[in-house]
Amino acid sequence: MSESFSFNEWESALDVPADLLADDGRGIHELKISNKLYKSKEEIEASTVAESLGDVDRALWIVNRGQPIQKLSVINNFSQLMDEYPRRALDEVLPAILNSAASSVWHQEYQTALCAFIKSILDQVPVGSPFIPAALEIAKALMKSDKEAIVQCWSTVYLACIERGLAHDTMLQMIKTAIVEGGFTQPAPCRVWCAKVLGSAVRHFSPADIQAHFLDKALSLCQDTDQEVRASMGLQLAQFARSVDSKTRHDRILPEFVDLILDEEVGVREAAVQGLSHVLDCLPVDAKRTYVIPTWTATLGDVQLAKVLAREFGVFFWHCKACMTEADMATFIKYYLDQAQATDMDVRVHCAYNMPAMVKSLGTDARLMTAISKLCNDPQVVVRHRMCLCLSVLADLLGAECYQHLRTSFFTLFGDNEHIFETLLPSLDAITRRFLADPAFQKGTDMNDFLFIVFRKIRELIAKAKWPQVHACLVQARNYAEYFDPEAVYDICIPVLTRIIYEAPRAALQDLGTQLAVQSIRRFRRLDHRDAQCRALVADLAFSSSFRYRMQYLGVCSHVLALASGKLFRTYFAHAYLALSADAVLGVRRKMVALLPSAAAAIAGAAADDPLVKKYAATVAYLRGTGVDVLDSWPAVADEDADADREREADEDAAVRDDLEDARRKDGELRRLMAGMDKDVVAAAAAAAAVGNGVSATRTTVDARGVVG
Repeated sequence: MSESFSFNEWESALDVPADLLADDGRGIHELKISNKLYKSKEEIEASTVAESLGDVDRALWIVNRGQPIQKLSVINNFSQLMDEYPRRALDEVLPAILNSAASSVWHQEYQTALCAFIKSILDQVPVGSPFIPAALEIAKALMKSDKEAIVQCWSTVYLACIERGLAHDTMLQMIKTAIVEGGFTQPAPCRVWCAKVLGSAVRHFSPADIQAHFLDKALSLCQDTDQEVRASMGLQLAQFARSVDSKTRHDRILPEFVDLILDEEVGVREAAVQGLSHVLDCLPVDAKRTYVIPTWTATLGDVQLAKVLAREFGVFFWHCKACMTEADMATFIKYYLDQAQATDMDVRVHCAYNMPAMVKSLGTDARLMTAISKLCNDPQVVVRHRMCLCLSVLADLLGAECYQHLRTSFFTLFGDNEHIFETLLPSLDAITRRFLADPAFQKGTDMNDFLFIVFRKIRELIAKAKWPQVHACLVQARNYAEYFDPEAVYDICIPVLTRIIYEAPRAALQDLGTQLAVQSIRRFRRLDHRDAQCRALVADLAFSSSFRYRMQYLGVCSHVLALASGKLFRTYFAHAYLALSADAVLGVRRKMVALLPSAAAAIAGAAADDPLVKKYAATVAYLRGTGVDVLDSWPAVADEDADADREREADEDAAVRDDLEDARRKDGELRRLMAGMDKDVVAAAAAAAAVGNGVSATRTTVDARGVVG
């Protein structure tokens, strides 16, 4: 049959509505997606919040009637509600958020975020707050869910409520229930849960109550037949060690720790080592010598515990170093140094993590400095990243010797890949200040070399157009004008800052570059450097054909008025600034007028017959003639800032005066040297004349300057 049959004819033939037939044709998966994407008008209106509601009322509406994805916004913005409406946020919004848990059990993302939010609130509310038992009841109800993820996240809330503290009778009843449900005939997860409840509650009971009610149960769980239970108790036993009396700790808790550390299962041993590290700060010397140090010595050769021992080594060594014999000290130091060249990357990462504790304990030990160098040159980025995070702490610990020991490591990491450089960058200013305290840093050309390397890196970032990193570098280098020699700053920093001022595409970066340039100019000791840089800024920016550069010049004037003296502004920038009153661009004129009160305060320091004063008066008259609202008087704070302005002017004059005095001193030394050379030349000429009367007919003469002719 050649006769075609259209889809519309199927509708009439089958007597089926077109929309239903279309749904059948699309397939079930496409239909589900359409139901999610295309909502009816009623569904949309049901989730639409009225614009007239206030912040708290809007939050309450969303929590009570909104979708889980909307409720997440209330959780994320709760801190802002607390700042603005503390009473209503605590009394109305917080209980509503807590009650919304039961209606959104099916939304796992919201449940996870809600549990994390509740735990953060539990850390902030005072003990005895009604929020704690309310959260406990919600957690107890939702822990009966058939979804494992929901049970896991709410069980952490349940334990957090116990750790925060409840009524004594309530907690005692909870412990009795946990002991019954965690009996030896119960499944292993029940006994694990019992261990967690006991560990969370033990800190709220006296040593007598602990020993009377549940210490024996906790110790019996340490000997459980399932390794999950023993591992759980290895972590919880630290809370018991802190809460019981010293005799019970020494006679009953620490022996259990030793047994768990020597357990046959790796997971149990790891948990016990980690738990013991959490209690080292409260153990007496005899306990460390009797239990801790021998146990650690026995486990050093356990390859399966290499990672956990490396992770906890810093805490162990810091708390036990005073109790060690010389043989123990040598053994543990050797063990730590071997970690720096271990084949396992995680062990080397933990070695780097513990380096500050070792430097704090041993000082500038040459072996530690070698280990630092190895870790900073490690082939794995993760290890070098950890050393970047530790470097500023190491600089603080090494004090006045930090540059001698960390110089090579710093430059290695600073010149590393982008990830390592960005990790090190936030601590650059702190490390620089520590280096400046080292006398070795100030000898020779080390300071200039350091400055050159930092700004060479900035030039490389500019060439790659990585402007966010350039901005971060300038933030760290904002005090370099104070740290380094002004001549080095002029030669190394100023060209880079000038390039940033001219080329940076971001106004914030240009402004920061301008600020640093002005701070540097104020500290120049050579007047020709100051003249050259100021005149270059005026010529390149104020008289540029680009209005953006002229706007940038007004930014320069703003920083000069804020950071420098009025004299510096009057000398170099005021004339070009006043000339911008007739600029063709309205934005330039507006910004110029906005700075006029501060400029007036600076110009007021000039003499009455100074041409600048007349030019200022003419500029004000011209602006008023064009209808601009001009504030002719300087701000009220200008009088208060007069002393500060005089101090800034004195600093700038002193910097140049030092240069002039140095120039005079050098000129005097040169004159004295030349005078001494003149005397030597005259004496030599006289001697030659006396000796050579018959040898030569040539007449030797000496002019007034001592030049032999």
